[in-house]
Amino acid sequence: MSPIFPNDDWTVAEGEIDGNPVVVRMRSSMPSQADRELFSRLIIVSWKYSPTPSGMPESDVHSQMNILEDALESGTEHRGVAYQAVSITGGGEKEWRYYTSDISQFLQSLNDDLTGHDPYPIEIQEYEDQEWNGLAEFLSEAKS
Repeated sequence: MSPIFPNDDWTVAEGEIDGNPVVVRMRSSMPSQADRELFSRLIIVSWKYSPTPSGMPESDVHSQMNILEDALESGTEHRGVAYQAVSITGGGEKEWRYYTSDISQFLQSLNDDLTGHDPYPIEIQEYEDQEWNGLAEFLSEAKS
């Protein structure tokens, strides 16, 4: 259970981009205003892959993505360094959206979590997002 998402509820939505299916898994609600202010740094971890005809990753790549996500969940999230809010898969890219209060601490935690793993083909970007628009944009679409 996450201290900023006490219900730990998730919503899954499916859609299309350029005719390819996209699967979005997102938190079902926003955290409190105080938690949004504290965890205001949006971290986007992305993994580009060669898509199957449906736009989804091959099963072996998908398995590796799950290993990466599990490592972050049991490490970085469990330690309270960052919290995943959204994951998006489709069209040749998987994207995880995390919120943290400290980018340096997140990167250190990520490196600790992945010690002993083969390198992953990921890119990391960070943004200031006090309003949590990286989650809110999907919640508003899911409700409409």
